[in-house]
Amino acid sequence: MTTKLRRKKKGTSKNGTRKFKNYGVRNRLEQKVLDILSSTCSNFAGYETDKLRYIKPESYHIYTPDFKVGDTYYETKGIWDSDDRKKMLLVKDQYPNNTFVLVFYNPNYRIYKGSKTTYAAWCESHGFEWTTADQLAEELTRKEKEKK
Repeated sequence: MTTKLRRKKKGTSKNGTRKFKNYGVRNRLEQKVLDILSSTCSNFAGYETDKLRYIKPESYHIYTPDFKVGDTYYETKGIWDSDDRKKMLLVKDQYPNNTFVLVFYNPNYRIYKGSKTTYAAWCESHGFEWTTADQLAEELTRKEKEKK
């Protein structure tokens, strides 16, 4: 696929925004306010002269896994909505030494109505282990027998 290079319009800045009267303003409203302030205020400092730092507040949350065995957490899900999927991605990224296994009532449910992606397919594409309760019981029973 090829992309066309667009010509820069006359009077535009590097990022393609229009400059008015060589002051670097981005639109007609800014130009109008600039004209008003520069002609009426003796202490007018100019356009975009200061840069002010500010902090976006962080949002802390607590995730309580359903079950823990060693370093493995088991999260049971009947309905698994978008917020829970986002949460699991964040938790997995922030706790890379732990294993998160999602236990589904039905791994063939779609992640949303009309989607082709199932819960199981989503897990596989994002590196999560998944199982059903029945499969989990069989697997854990087999592992316990192997220990003995």
